[in-house]
Amino acid sequence: MTLESLPSQIVVGYQTVGVYVDEMIPASNVAAYSAAHSRIHIDSSAHHTNEDIVNSVIHEVLHACFYTSNLSRLDPGEHEEMTVTMLANSLTQVFRDNPDFLDWVRFSIEKTNCSQKQN
Repeated sequence: MTLESLPSQIVVGYQTVGVYVDEMIPASNVAAYSAAHSRIHIDSSAHHTNEDIVNSVIHEVLHACFYTSNLSRLDPGEHEEMTVTMLANSLTQVFRDNPDFLDWVRFSIEKTNCSQKQN
């Protein structure tokens, strides 16, 4: 269900990033972000649990954040991968283990967006 319900686009900074579920990923990866093409590819055969899928999507979204915020110019290379991996692992755990927190974040953002649209 998780891969089937994955949005086809995610807005990250100034980019609308296309999200594709396929098997066109380099052999050593289970997912990949392409800044040049504004795309995230998720390997449909490489994920075994919903947590794996969510973690990979968060991981690639963080790569997109790194690129769109221009952090990639400050920290090219291996540090980006390590930073993104640590943050994706932590956020996946926080989201999984704290559904009330995630609901609160979603509600707070929706409430803010609704009040801004009314003004």
